[in-house]
Amino acid sequence: MRKILAMCSLAAMVATSGAYAQGITGKEGRQARQKVMDQRGIRDYGELKGKNVTYDPSKDTPDTLGAYDMALHNSACIDRTLGDTVKEALDTQPATRKEEFKFDRLFSKGKGCGGPTTVVLTLQRGMLSEAAYLNDYPEQVPLPMHVDSGAVKAFRDSQREWNDERSPADKMLIDAANCLVISNPAVADLLARTQHGTGDEEKVMDALFNAAPDCAGARPTVVSKTYLRAFIMDALYRASNSEIGKPVFMLGG
Repeated sequence: MRKILAMCSLAAMVATSGAYAQGITGKEGRQARQKVMDQRGIRDYGELKGKNVTYDPSKDTPDTLGAYDMALHNSACIDRTLGDTVKEALDTQPATRKEEFKFDRLFSKGKGCGGPTTVVLTLQRGMLSEAAYLNDYPEQVPLPMHVDSGAVKAFRDSQREWNDERSPADKMLIDAANCLVISNPAVADLLARTQHGTGDEEKVMDALFNAAPDCAGARPTVVSKTYLRAFIMDALYRASNSEIGKPVFMLGG
């Protein structure tokens, strides 16, 4: 019953949250982001094929899968050249004007690497988090496959204030991602090493959800793999760096 309620609640949040569907999160960012888009246009942010690629949080398309895969490569390049600046940007609270400013400046500095292919901050944070994590852990390391429920709760609780400015749907997704990652860091780490849009990614993502069914049930088909990957990578980076998450994360398998 808990799994069914979690899935129904997640589906309802994604379906009804206009802010989430438009890729807008937080209380402060909506007007600022629209102003920037009006002044500069999506192309200035490196949107693949101009305005023809739009990320839908509820489904994937060949164009969006390809665009996000490109963005992951671009972000890895940015992290190699501006690693400390990437970490500084990721240390800003999600869904705030400061986050938007830091991310915009970061991608502007890394123009030689290519753009993020999207103005959606949650996706930008996900791609940068993945790049930073893989830079910290370029090779797969022994990680726990099962974590005590008390440690899982402690990490989830520690992240709620950090994510307070996000939209309701984003809060639900990041909380589920935090639960999945801290419950099974080994599989989350493996997901970071798959190529986006491949069968391997889908299998590992399914395994992550199935390994911790109390977090969100089975992988929700109402959320695109791109958005799921972004939130999970966000959670993975936080778990590997936060005061509460890191000791659990480094328990060893």
